[in-house]
Amino acid sequence: MRSSHGKPTDAGYATVAAAGFSAVLVMLCALLAWHVGAVVASVQAQRAADLAAVAGAFRLATGDTPTAACAVAGQVAHLNDATLLTCDSLGEDLVVAVEVRGTSAEARAGPV
Repeated sequence: MRSSHGKPTDAGYATVAAAGFSAVLVMLCALLAWHVGAVVASVQAQRAADLAAVAGAFRLATGDTPTAACAVAGQVAHLNDATLLTCDSLGEDLVVAVEVRGTSAEARAGPV
């Protein structure tokens, strides 16, 4: 922009600087939201895996077959908004893996 004398001025610089600062701030907020979402999904996946493994191991310890124990583990995972990926019986222990929004977690449970 030019003044009435024909010389360039700094008019409009603050608007451009504010727009740039706002863009950077929005990008940082989006990055923070994505990271928090990933952390929350990880915690939810681990919680669902722990609960599914304990529920399935309890059924296994009370005499149910590994298939029935894994069915219970799958139901518990589903109730915690997770998908059961794997379920294996290792002796008296039950090992499960679940997924929540692309994040997986594994847990093992059995008698003490």
